[in-house]
Amino acid sequence: MISFRSLLLLGILSVVHQCLDLHPTFACPGCQNPTLPVVPNGGVFLDRGVAQWGVLLTTMPVWVKHEAGCEDITNCNKPVIQPLHVHDQFMSVNELKLNLDWGLSEHLGLSFQLPLRVISTRIKYTLPNGRSYTPLDVDIHHRDETLLGLGDGRVSVRWAKSFASGWWLLTQVGSQLPLGRTEDNPFTPRSQVRKHQHIQMGTGTFDPYTSIVLAKTLGSWQVSFYGQAMVPLYENNYGFKAGPLTLLNTKVSYKVQARSLIHGGLSWYRQGAEKWDGELQQDGIFGRQEMIIGLGGTVSFGGPQYIINVQVPVWRELFQGKETERGELFAPLGLIIGIQGRL
Repeated sequence: MISFRSLLLLGILSVVHQCLDLHPTFACPGCQNPTLPVVPNGGVFLDRGVAQWGVLLTTMPVWVKHEAGCEDITNCNKPVIQPLHVHDQFMSVNELKLNLDWGLSEHLGLSFQLPLRVISTRIKYTLPNGRSYTPLDVDIHHRDETLLGLGDGRVSVRWAKSFASGWWLLTQVGSQLPLGRTEDNPFTPRSQVRKHQHIQMGTGTFDPYTSIVLAKTLGSWQVSFYGQAMVPLYENNYGFKAGPLTLLNTKVSYKVQARSLIHGGLSWYRQGAEKWDGELQQDGIFGRQEMIIGLGGTVSFGGPQYIINVQVPVWRELFQGKETERGELFAPLGLIIGIQGRL
């Protein structure tokens, strides 16, 4: 019989293989507005008056390449007429999220989240033959920069219920809070010849959010099923409306010792299309969907719990328009580390 340790080792090796073997996804440059991996966040059971705090750091490297300019500059309808060249961009997307959960009664509670985002971008330009190139519109679309600011917060009401059969249910209903900075429409004709920003720190709108988790404990094992959705309903002051987000997840956890556990799971994530002034933009985000394997663990030494989680996409599809510029996206993994404890 195969031992648990052997199964765990096989699982880790499988994830490493997928991470190294994940091919670039052919994509539009709409990934200029990057989003981090979404992970289950169903809340916790807390007695009345008990509060739990948490700090999570999420980081994800992203490489994006796309073509610009024209192969034939004598027959070019671009805003800036110049030879065909490649934008080769690296982004480091990071978010530090503060969580606070507060128990109001045996079944009810409140949850708060406040994220701080740091996004660094580096760009280089080359001709198709690999030679360095300086575009006529350099720094208009991309530039070497580091952006720092709040992301959108979240507040929700939590309801929890345990059953005699060993199952327990936890649901949350709430809203995103528009705390993150937003930008002007970067796809207007005027923006194409002036310096502009694609990266949004937030949506600029109050977006309804809900989640549900159903779980059962079987000795040292626990299995859980999770669903999450956020649906923006209106445009912000700049005419931007974010796409809806959906996450489905199943996870298996194993208690190694009294204060430590490991877990593995599979997630399906879908992001809908962004709109500006009610329209889809050819170079904007038409949407994407992913299948993600997650491996991680939690350990405590008598005080706070320490958390680590690795998210590896094993399949990704980006939705594109007919006139989308040719390019590719490579984002091999997301890393989440954190700490949480009781107040």
